[in-house]
Amino acid sequence: MKTKLPHMERRLERHLATTAADLPALEEEIEHIGGVAHTALHHRLHNVAVMEQALRRNYDEVLHLDARPPGRRVRKLRRLCRCIEKEFENLRQEAEFLAMGSASTLISFVEGTNGLLNRWLQRLGRSRDHA
Repeated sequence: MKTKLPHMERRLERHLATTAADLPALEEEIEHIGGVAHTALHHRLHNVAVMEQALRRNYDEVLHLDARPPGRRVRKLRRLCRCIEKEFENLRQEAEFLAMGSASTLISFVEGTNGLLNRWLQRLGRSRDHA
């Protein structure tokens, strides 16, 4: 980027590297969530990936400009970067929350079923003792 904004270039490079590593990991985490939540989160993750591709494309265009890029365009890149980071963090938090909820729901179901079976077995045992 032929600008007087090397800190902006470093920030975008760092953002692009981090996102390239984190997107597949988040996608894997979302795959373990089932039902409607999975569909909604997967759709939002797809939107983040599209925004990320737009950021890369625009960053490459700005990087190869011969002159200094317009300040307005740099501000838009910065805003898009922040928007992606916020949405990515929101997705990560929701995926963690839903993954935690589905596991606890499954545990509650198993414990409840186990308790119900134990009571039935006890009643069967009592009915055999009385017969």
